[in-house]
Amino acid sequence: MRIIVSRIPPGSHEVAIWTGLPPGDEDEGQAIDTVCNIIHMNQYECIVTHAMGDLSDEVNVTLGLKCIELGYRLMHWAVTHGAAHSHRGKFQKTAQGMDWYTVDLLKEASALPDRWDGLYKGNMS
Repeated sequence: MRIIVSRIPPGSHEVAIWTGLPPGDEDEGQAIDTVCNIIHMNQYECIVTHAMGDLSDEVNVTLGLKCIELGYRLMHWAVTHGAAHSHRGKFQKTAQGMDWYTVDLLKEASALPDRWDGLYKGNMS
């Protein structure tokens, strides 16, 4: 899976994910499978917004690991009230027709030993 993250001001990121491509850092012109924004809240928290496309569990795990790499520990996201979604995340509230969830990124990542390598462990401090 290829994920490219581009910085957008102030401190937030635009994300493009290709599920069928090997890891890399170049957009080779293929159709993007998932897009979203990672909005910076503070040093350890972000909100994922405007997510469209393949929102499978594998894509969510990859996005969460990228958020850890960027230094975040908590990731917040919302879906339309009652909509299907990833099982990762703790329900927080319903507001303005949206169900809000929070993911403890380090807790979730540590449950994935095959994906939890030194790059991500180095962001625990």
